[in-house]
Amino acid sequence: MNADQIWEKVLETNPDYINWYQQIPNQYGSGYVNYGNSVEVDCPKSRNLVKYNCQETFVKISFPNVFSSFENANNIIDSSFKEIIAKIKNEMNVHDKVRIMFNHPSFDNPIKFPFILKSDLKIDYILGKFLQQVQSYRENDISELTGGYVIASLPSGSGFQNIDYNSSDDYLTNQKNVFHIINKDNYCALRAIIMGRAFLEEKKQLKTRHYVDSLKKKNSILLNKLVEKYAKKLKLKDEPLGITQIKKIQLYKEFRNYQITVYEDNILKDKKCRPYFIGPYQPNQIYLVYSKSHYNVIKKIKAFLNVDYYCHYCKVGYNNVNDHKCIATCILCKQQTCLLEFDTEDDITCLFCSKKCKSLSCRIRHEEYICPYRKSCNVCKQIKKYYHVCGTNSKWCTNCKASVDFDHKCFVLKDMLSTKSNNKYLG
Repeated sequence: MNADQIWEKVLETNPDYINWYQQIPNQYGSGYVNYGNSVEVDCPKSRNLVKYNCQETFVKISFPNVFSSFENANNIIDSSFKEIIAKIKNEMNVHDKVRIMFNHPSFDNPIKFPFILKSDLKIDYILGKFLQQVQSYRENDISELTGGYVIASLPSGSGFQNIDYNSSDDYLTNQKNVFHIINKDNYCALRAIIMGRAFLEEKKQLKTRHYVDSLKKKNSILLNKLVEKYAKKLKLKDEPLGITQIKKIQLYKEFRNYQITVYEDNILKDKKCRPYFIGPYQPNQIYLVYSKSHYNVIKKIKAFLNVDYYCHYCKVGYNNVNDHKCIATCILCKQQTCLLEFDTEDDITCLFCSKKCKSLSCRIRHEEYICPYRKSCNVCKQIKKYYHVCGTNSKWCTNCKASVDFDHKCFVLKDMLSTKSNNKYLG
């Protein structure tokens, strides 16, 4: 008995089998799918947006020109969109978000869906907005739709990852500055935040070293009790924790005075990468690093990034104290803690430049580290910049490259005299 005879025998015993068979999608190469020879879905190309940690896929959907009935059209459209959503969900992790767009020349505006979670991606939401567009008062001849979807990969921390300490990866070479979380549940993010708080409390002498060492032990009973306590109060399920759960932990009363920042391990390869998550600014900082679906604690952020200075407000590392300027950094001593220290003493002016400092410690740091490396004007006592104009009745002459009076008149200089000066400060 050959294959055709077997097929005829199956149809004789099961007449409805042919209807079920026609609904099975036929797979082709390059992401091409044909749904029962009626709807064709093609994913011609996709690309990785490394800068934003996203995956973009382009989609092309072809519908038949003529439907046999309204019910047939509704079933075909419904089944095709279900398959597309199932394909998107299959490519997403638990906490990932997706943005979908469909377009057609007859549409005034593309059908756009904002970034939504995997759990919120449902057929009723997508199909409802699509049918609202195609069933409008305008006549739409929709035989082909173009569009695509962008999947944003977000952290989803879960169980313990085996760490190869002999690896040459940059992240593992910084193991002295990272405390590795070991757990058998999915609360690695919560454990990392508790440990980060403990390291800060030890530094400020609010907790003893013995307390921190008891938390650092493998399968620590004290740490397990704290994790169980906070998971119960915050109503966290034993599932991979993402940014949504970290925000919830951040707002809890016992962690409200701490700013939680989450970095990805590629920050060591690209210093310009921004953190995944930055909580509301607080004077106490907890830094986490996300790698291979697991959260760990950064004990020393400057050593981890291999920089001399780090701005906790801007989340930027730098090696020269004069390279960074922001509203959270004192312009006199280049310290962020200075803004929290105000002294009412009258004699807190710098002995060299006569600048009034905010406190005695601010003046000491300014006189020791900042002022000796700056050049001040002997006339107006102001710090010289590259183009220094002395006095209110003066201007900068681009020809003479000096500070002159408003009535100054000059001639074009010779080439030898008009060359740029090697002096750092002019005027």
